[in-house]
This record gives sequence, C-alpha cells and structure tokens, in this order.
Amino acid sequence: MKSLMNRVLITGANGQLGQCFKALEPQSDLHITFASRAALDITDPDAIDVFLSDNSFDYLINAAAYTAVDKAEQEEDQARLINATASRFLAKACKKHNVHLVHISTDFVFDGTKTSPYLITDQKNPQSVYGKTKSEGEEHIIENGGSYSIIRASWLYSNFATNFYKTIIRLAQTKEVISVVNDQIGVPDSAEELAKQLLSLITNNTLPNGILHFAHSGSCSWMEFAKKIVELKNLDLGINPISTEAYGAPAPRPAYSIMQQSPCFTEVHWVKALKDVVLGLKH
Repeated sequence: MKSLMNRVLITGANGQLGQCFKALEPQSDLHITFASRAALDITDPDAIDVFLSDNSFDYLINAAAYTAVDKAEQEEDQARLINATASRFLAKACKKHNVHLVHISTDFVFDGTKTSPYLITDQKNPQSVYGKTKSEGEEHIIENGGSYSIIRASWLYSNFATNFYKTIIRLAQTKEVISVVNDQIGVPDSAEELAKQLLSLITNNTLPNGILHFAHSGSCSWMEFAKKIVELKNLDLGINPISTEAYGAPAPRPAYSIMQQSPCFTEVHWVKALKDVVLGLKH
C-alpha cells in the first residue's frame, strides 16, 4: 500500500546523486529533507545525533561519499573518514532513532577478477583505497545491527555534478580525439534512474533490507560507453582505445565489475537509461 507519510533525510545533497533526488522531489509523495555538508557534518557524531533528535525521519539516504578514486590514494585518511567512519556514525544514530539507513556503495568493493556477474554473496576484495574505505563503510553498517539497505552501483553518471558522461561532453568542446580505456568491462548506471527507483521503493515500502545490487542490463567497456555518448549527443569527437596499463591511473580499477541486479529493481538496459539522460531527467 502506498504511503504518503515516509519522511526521508538525504545527505550529500549537493553531490551527483543528491542533485538527482532534488530534481525528482517535486513529483514525489515523500517528505524529503536535503542536508548538504554545511547543514549536517556526517563526520561529527554529535551533530548527527542532534539532527535526528530534532527531526523525525523514517529513512536516511546517505548519498555523501568521497568519490575521487585516484586522489584517495594520497588522501586515505580523508577518504576513510567520509566513506567508513561517517558511515559508522550514521548507522549508530539511525539505530538509536529507529531510522532505516540507505547507504550507497560501489562495485569497487570487488577485485574484478570474476568473469560472471558479481552476486551479493560474493567475497569482497577491494584493490584501491576508495574501494577499501567503501567496503569498510559497509562493514560498519552491518556490524551496527540496525535497519539498513546497502545499495551497490557502478559507473554512476547523470546530468549533474562531475562524472564520465559530462567529462566526455566537455572534452568534445576542446579535443578532436581522446583515448579511453577499453579493457575494463562494466555497466554504466544512471544516477537519475537509481534515484527514481529508490524513491519509488521507499514510497511503496518495498525496499528490502540488506545488501542490494543496482545494475542496468547489458555491459560495455569505458570506450564503448564513450562512443555511445558521442553518438547520442551528436558530438564531434574521435575515440581511440587504450589499455588500463597504458593509461596509468594511480588507483587500480576492477577489470570486470558487472553485478547481478537485485530483483527489487526494475530492469533497464544501460543504453535506454543513457538515452533518458541525454533527453533530460524523466519524471
């Protein structure tokens, strides 16, 4: 039965996913409160406790994260503070105030050595600082023993903030040809579609507890993703393949990061989701 009463707090309001939620909020039946870093410092446990004491929520969607994968290799303490320690603070406060924590995680918790889609039961083995700190965040939430849903997603992009999709569009303004990695295989996930489906599940009280995988159907390399963006946006930009080794990024990436989508989510092919982003956010 549809509920009009669920009250939702969304942290990381100014980030990519937070802005996707903001764009959907006018059409939502939920009572949503957005908290930027200035409004709520999730690295301050006392601030979280006071915020949840002063306001009543049914759900807290933690869309705040340290997502600069390469930079995290040099800023491990900062990445851990936001991705792991803050997750523990949020989980503890949510349990105390009877709030269901919805935490956004990543495919980087896996090492990318499989050749079939990752299941929620598969062993984690993160290879980068980013992946390790996100994995630690998951473990803090589980160990806390409160009510939670951990949503793993991969290659998130949207019309908001900074992401691969927007980078390709930006580069087309100044470059004729770019090189994009062609030996990492995964699934581009629309952050706009993720936000839409999460709000629907919360509205209808059908969001399962535990670890969940959000993944569009189909798969591609980063190069194939770039080429599809160029095609759909009618950009004048050449795309050449380059190996991960030749590209030389500071942080290791999973070579294979396809995840088996959890059945609570609606299946959408990644190309269809990309077309929706190109056309504008669908409400």
